[in-house]
Amino acid sequence: MKRALWVFLVLILCFSIAVSSCNKKTTSTTTTPATTSASPSVAEPQLGGTLTVMGYGGVLDPYAWDPADCDWFQAYVSNPYGETLLIGDINKGPRGTKEFTYQHPEWIPDSALTGNLAQTWEIPNPTTILFHIRPGVMFTGRTGVMSAREFTAYDAEYCFARLMASPKLAAGRYGFVDSIKATDKYTLTVTTNKFAADWTYKLGWGPYIEMYPQEVVTAGISDPMHSVGTGPFILSSYVSGASITYDKNPNYWGSTTINGKKYQMPLIDKLELPIITDEATAVASFLTGKLDIYMAAPLKFKSQIEKQHPELMKWTVPNQTCNIVSLRVDKPPFDNRNVRLAMSLAIDRTALINSALWGGSGDILNYPFGSTYPSTLYTPLNQLPAQDQEIFTYNPTKAIQLLKDAGFPNGIETNMIIDGSTSPDDAEISAQLAGFWAKIGVKVELRPMEYSAYQSMFQSQKQDALVFINKGLVAPVTAMNYQREGNVWGVSNWRTTDYIALLDKAVATSDTVEREKMLKQLNVMVIDSIAYISLPSQNYYRYAYPWVKNYYGEMAVGYWCNATPLYSSMWIDQTARNKVIVK
Repeated sequence: MKRALWVFLVLILCFSIAVSSCNKKTTSTTTTPATTSASPSVAEPQLGGTLTVMGYGGVLDPYAWDPADCDWFQAYVSNPYGETLLIGDINKGPRGTKEFTYQHPEWIPDSALTGNLAQTWEIPNPTTILFHIRPGVMFTGRTGVMSAREFTAYDAEYCFARLMASPKLAAGRYGFVDSIKATDKYTLTVTTNKFAADWTYKLGWGPYIEMYPQEVVTAGISDPMHSVGTGPFILSSYVSGASITYDKNPNYWGSTTINGKKYQMPLIDKLELPIITDEATAVASFLTGKLDIYMAAPLKFKSQIEKQHPELMKWTVPNQTCNIVSLRVDKPPFDNRNVRLAMSLAIDRTALINSALWGGSGDILNYPFGSTYPSTLYTPLNQLPAQDQEIFTYNPTKAIQLLKDAGFPNGIETNMIIDGSTSPDDAEISAQLAGFWAKIGVKVELRPMEYSAYQSMFQSQKQDALVFINKGLVAPVTAMNYQREGNVWGVSNWRTTDYIALLDKAVATSDTVEREKMLKQLNVMVIDSIAYISLPSQNYYRYAYPWVKNYYGEMAVGYWCNATPLYSSMWIDQTARNKVIVK
């Protein structure tokens, strides 16, 4: 009987892998960015030069450089030099087969993955994952830290062991793993105790898992100038409040083929990521040609940018970071669902969409899954149960009555912490919300904070009541896992036994179709809880000067805007750049 069950499980697993790699309908998003650009790639590449990119969300001063600090933004600054075992295949995006849009900052479906530091991977049995490490890949070395040497499976074992021992790692993140061991120089063997639907994310391409040598830890990994990786770039300069600069890795292992000819990457000599927290300053830098690509220009500058530079390549992209308000459901008064419903009914979402910040367009329902997710996961507003559709209506009269019925005839006084240093629009949106809530008798004190203190407060559950958050639309299982106890992004502290039971079942289900049915149901359960008030989404606008070649408007092919494979395959037409006339 046990042998028959074992064979059945193996067959199911093999079938699910085949479905994952072949059934593109269930893994690709439904939204493709509209482009008005001309062909971005012409003639033979010109090697050299500097590419300067205003990244999506990349306006912060880094406050962590160590992957074991488990900080989302650390991945953004280390992506140019720190590689993961797997990565998104750029040839399955807009420049190739168009299987995936690559517009999500934190989601790559399994069907779009390819080998990176792991040349290949396989699942020989239900409890084993093998990563076959690419031979000959070199750590760059750094004076005073280490000499260049080959990256091996033993380095990967060390990085995973150090991460899994980190006190900052979310509880249970690697509960499905029994061991991660290098069984020889080029084989990393992962032994599991159960199937985990998001194993590629946690082991292959997600956060905190870029590879680094032990020598860097010995030298002091928190110092960015000790950084060593295998990637196409080498960190050469970090000036707080100004920029992060990366030089070309002349010995990088990767290559790209353009017009039938093979080129070693990167094609550029330098990559610069400016740190500009003021939007007007960033736009001015772009308009004067100091930036080559602006990943997410605000709506309020769209007319100015396009009028001054009509020649730009441009893309309109649905925002993959949504605005939400988290309400603490473990403390009064927001432990009462009717109070939370009142807070949502007080918000005129149509008025928000028609405001200057939204510009007249946006999806009302955008969290946890937004409209850019496939229909196998996303439930449109008009298909939700009636009681959940009501959550998104504007009904201040009912909101006042709900508060009275809940024992608050004189209203509520509370507070909301907001990011006061990196998101310029947050203060304006929060003020609009406070105005709506004031009309139903809820007085909300807005408390702007410096970003690191703000994040530290809510991740340690020290906020009093409300948190205004910009939250990326992430990998489906990851989004649902936020509600697990101990997950720092489950800010509201909402979870039920029914929810966790279904989530456990979904994560353990290897059949993609069946798993996504459960994830879709879980998404509706989160909406119904009103633990998070979802605000309308906004479009943003991506621009690149015509001198940027071999770019097709993608955002990321790895975790948190990892566009390094894109940057390293671009080149700059220096002649065209030098002819630019600043109007």
